[in-house]
Amino acid sequence: MNMHNTLFRDVHSAALRTVHAMLQKGQVTIDAERCKGCGLCVHTCPAQSLTLSQMVNSRGYVHSEQRFANRCIGCASCALICPDACITVSRRGHIPHHAMQHDSLWNNKLA
Repeated sequence: MNMHNTLFRDVHSAALRTVHAMLQKGQVTIDAERCKGCGLCVHTCPAQSLTLSQMVNSRGYVHSEQRFANRCIGCASCALICPDACITVSRRGHIPHHAMQHDSLWNNKLA
């Protein structure tokens, strides 16, 4: 395998990962009753998709909410930082089937 093929494969794989990340969208589910409104998730979110609610839960805490769902990239930073483990992140979106096949074939050919 020559250097050109290796470089091309690396750039191609990186481009597909970027496209995949752009197609991924996240859905954040926050258990408002367990949330204490510390705001760590709001400050950690790189897409600025979360905010503190204007409402309070039954325990009197202002809780987090996903205000801008279309911004969420599904990185799960909010779920990882939450001290009360009340955030669940799911991803929706996919790599087009033909792109996934091409990437798999390309990697198998050069490997």
